Amino acid sequence: RQTIIIILSELFLFLGGSGAFCPYLSSPSSRQRRQTPSLKSNNVSNHNRKHHRALYDSLTYYSEEDQTCRNNCFANDGGNLDAHHQVTSDDGSALSTFDVMNELSEEDGGSDMCVFSFQELRLPNSEISDENLLELIYLGDNAGQRMHEFAQGNSENVLLAACTVGRIGATTACSNAKQNVEGYNYFVTDDDDGSITSGTPTYYKNRFCKPSIQKSKIDHPHAITIFRLNSNNLNTAQSLLEAFRENHATNMQWASETQIGAEGHMLAKIVPCNQISSKFTNPSRMYPKLDNGNSVCDYVVGNGKQFAQEALLEWENLCSVWPRNEDGSLPKCHSRRTATWNVGLMFAGLVASMVLFMFFYKRKMKRDGVPSVDDSHFMTELT
Repeated sequence: RQTIIIILSELFLFLGGSGAFCPYLSSPSSRQRRQTPSLKSNNVSNHNRKHHRALYDSLTYYSEEDQTCRNNCFANDGGNLDAHHQVTSDDGSALSTFDVMNELSEEDGGSDMCVFSFQELRLPNSEISDENLLELIYLGDNAGQRMHEFAQGNSENVLLAACTVGRIGATTACSNAKQNVEGYNYFVTDDDDGSITSGTPTYYKNRFCKPSIQKSKIDHPHAITIFRLNSNNLNTAQSLLEAFRENHATNMQWASETQIGAEGHMLAKIVPCNQISSKFTNPSRMYPKLDNGNSVCDYVVGNGKQFAQEALLEWENLCSVWPRNEDGSLPKCHSRRTATWNVGLMFAGLVASMVLFMFFYKRKMKRDGVPSVDDSHFMTELT
């Protein structure tokens, strides 16, 4: 009996370590996750940092060494495929992500293909100065709003425009706002005529001190987009992206000067658009409550959850249809949703093992002429 109990215990531990409880936490790449240095700003309350685990980190999702990416995602930095996944046309020129989507759409009879991207603007040493954080929020809000306007005006190509300053930046902004640090005790905007308008002094507190923002599992700033493309609108999509980049030079120059985003990647997945929840593909209904306390960046939905984190969870579960294996098949993907089934199967296996053990144990006792054991006492001991 003791031997059987030990075997069942070992089985329990094995299933837990193999990912039956939580595949994300038990995966090798997650166990090897580097510890993010603590913030050095005196204005930042760093409570719970020791116990914090980022939900997403592009440097752990994408392996530079073997160029593999979870659930078949791929590096799409600047809209250009990394060298490992680069595809060339008949004339030898490199194809862009949009070109690949166009070919996939043609193969599937002109169906809509979507590229769902997360661009990590990684903070150097996981910290940011108060001055740079204000500029990051300002530039991020402008870029997010510009892309959202593209989505509203051309939902044929742009389905999602979202962003987040990240938990590190939000923690700093909230702390600074509570302490009335200069620059965080008021809010200014540029009017259309070029004048400066002063906004509510509680803007940063209302926006960044929300529990869902403070507890975000996305540590660093991110830009999040979904582009839709089929075999008929490739040129339109390319023109739209070029138009956005023409007004993005200020952001890119500032990022280069501050080295924010120098590390990290834009990771993407290409999937049929109908595989993505409509919650993330309907620009006209995406942000019903935009105001001074709820911007496109770090938008909080009606249920109190951070929209960017919900988008990430959706992205995580998608299996990209590109790149393919050498034989043309798709790599096997793992969905976080399967964890519930794994746990259920584990307990079903344990119960079945216990029932079988009781059956054979009782048969042995009966064969040996031993009086029947008390079932309740036996089950208590076995459990």
